[in-house]
Amino acid sequence: WADGIGPQCFVVLLLERVSDNEFRLTLCNKGQGLEYHPCSVREAPKIKYQACMDLGTVPAEKICDRGFLLMLFSQRMKHESHRVEVFYDAILGWLTNRSLFETLQHVASTTPDAMDVEYR
Repeated sequence: WADGIGPQCFVVLLLERVSDNEFRLTLCNKGQGLEYHPCSVREAPKIKYQACMDLGTVPAEKICDRGFLLMLFSQRMKHESHRVEVFYDAILGWLTNRSLFETLQHVASTTPDAMDVEYR
């Protein structure tokens, strides 16, 4: 996203087709917005973040929705409303039908190894 104020932020959305009607969504980010990712304080005082988050499955109709794609790709244009919280709270929330916290809880409860990842 580009808010026209701070530096641009780039994220990677990995989509893996798991059926004709669903995709598995993984979000990778090492920059602005990392505070939305799970973290570990095992090596305190250093905080390590999970750069890639498994967000579970998403209906294909949502991934292919023109409104979603417009909102997603418009985040590249400089505008004051293009902020990290819009991406993580509104766009991802619409896509998963849950808040990010609820999504991560759901994935952790349905995928045993989902949270067994490396923190950097």
